[in-house]
Amino acid sequence: MKKAISVLSFFLTLIYFLKTIGHIEDYSVLLVDLGNVLIGICCILLVISSRKTYFNKLMVGFLLYLLLNILICKPPSIFSPYLRLLYMCFVLLVISPIIQNDNFRKLRENSFLYMCVFSVIISLVSFVFYFLGINFFNGDEERLADYLSHGGWFAGLTKHSMLLGPVSGIASVSMFALFLKTKKYIYIVFFLFCLSSVLFSASRGALYSVIVAVVVMVVKASKSMSVFLKRFAFLFTLSFFLFAFSDTLLSGIMHKYEVRDVDQEGVFASRQVRMEHRMDEFLANPFVGIGFASLDLKYEGEYSDTGVVEPGSSWLAILSMTGLFGFFFVFLIFFKSFKYTYNENSLESTAKIGVLSMFVIHMLIEGYFYAAGSPLFFMVWLTLGASVDNKYKILS
Repeated sequence: MKKAISVLSFFLTLIYFLKTIGHIEDYSVLLVDLGNVLIGICCILLVISSRKTYFNKLMVGFLLYLLLNILICKPPSIFSPYLRLLYMCFVLLVISPIIQNDNFRKLRENSFLYMCVFSVIISLVSFVFYFLGINFFNGDEERLADYLSHGGWFAGLTKHSMLLGPVSGIASVSMFALFLKTKKYIYIVFFLFCLSSVLFSASRGALYSVIVAVVVMVVKASKSMSVFLKRFAFLFTLSFFLFAFSDTLLSGIMHKYEVRDVDQEGVFASRQVRMEHRMDEFLANPFVGIGFASLDLKYEGEYSDTGVVEPGSSWLAILSMTGLFGFFFVFLIFFKSFKYTYNENSLESTAKIGVLSMFVIHMLIEGYFYAAGSPLFFMVWLTLGASVDNKYKILS
């Protein structure tokens, strides 16, 4: 059974990572269908093959609240809230900590490790692509020209720079965790390569989230103040090394600061404007929000004809869509993820803490937490699931 779980977790993670790759959009529907089939197989096999299965009460309460939220708020039908919640629940059955048994925990543990491996592969390949002039950015010439004028045009192996940033961020965190555990400097070299891919993507949010993650991992791994100071000094030296290549590494990010995106109607609407809209929605309905997976219909540039929303920030979307009650559930899920992982002394726990810390910051500037079809949704919820699972390892 262990081998079957390993194979299932490999292909499940691979499918979601294939969705990040550029120029394979013709196969996107097939990938979704394959992912759904694998999730269904996982649920059936992992439940019937385990003697003891139970549910995480916090996750059950969270999903029931989302259903109640839809019933109370009655979001417009264009957003298909019931269908989106059903699909979200379907995916979360496997990757979130809602179902607890040994098989599910093993699946999530394997999937998390594969997530780190695939992230490293994509990041390192993208690093090489940058110098070869290869860019898998999806879109027509007009769309690419718009990104060229604002920075963030390089996507490497992925279909968008906003995917390359967080994927390379996970890769950077993984390599730094390996360095902290093994003390082998080859992992610092790979860390710098992966971090370079973050910088090439010109994703400021991804860069800031990696910085915070590295600091948290150093604090976690340092058993004394002297060890912490030595590692901090090492990081300080690394930053000076990177500064020597700042003209190349930071060109996209600096260009973003110089030329701010001011288009407030199209796809490239200002993130600041979107955040203001989410705050307005939250303040209008502070306790339950405007409704799961929905926005105010007056913000036409922030949702598509099919009801796909672009909220601009996951944390603000949680507040605006599901209010303080929804935020309370999500906060508790993150808090318990940190609680059950932080004090565990292993390579996996260090990587989990790093990725969790990265997502806490990155969710401020990208809205994917409720977007079940997004690869980033898969990554953040898988990390939460694998982290909460530590609780049951301790109990056993």
